[in-house]
Amino acid sequence: MRLFEMLRKKTKEKVEKKEIKERSGEMVRRKKEAPATIKSKYAEAYKILDKPILSEKITDLESNFNQFVFKVRPEANKIEIKKAIEAIYGASPLKINIINVKEKQRRYGRVKGKTSTWKKAIVTIKQGERIEISGKAQ
Repeated sequence: MRLFEMLRKKTKEKVEKKEIKERSGEMVRRKKEAPATIKSKYAEAYKILDKPILSEKITDLESNFNQFVFKVRPEANKIEIKKAIEAIYGASPLKINIINVKEKQRRYGRVKGKTSTWKKAIVTIKQGERIEISGKAQ
């Protein structure tokens, strides 16, 4: 009986030490996570919008229908895109359409390959509002 009591005490002590380590580890983790949780709204917005897409067809959409096209992260949804547009450009979108652009087969001589898939967002802005996009066609 004495042997079993000694084993029980040792296992209880081990469990208590583990609990103390876990608690202290949680406190250390919280201290490390605190600065990382303070993020600006722009940092999150720039993670969602990759870049604006500029072409002749899209320029016509901008001038005639007040629509702008962006390449966005594949995991992004309409709500996140709307918040990102409001944060970066200060414009309030009326409507957002999302298109998943599928991969295409490409060939260079004997070498076959594929392009990567990506997501495109067409954002309709209120009449009278503008989004200033500088740069060349991408």
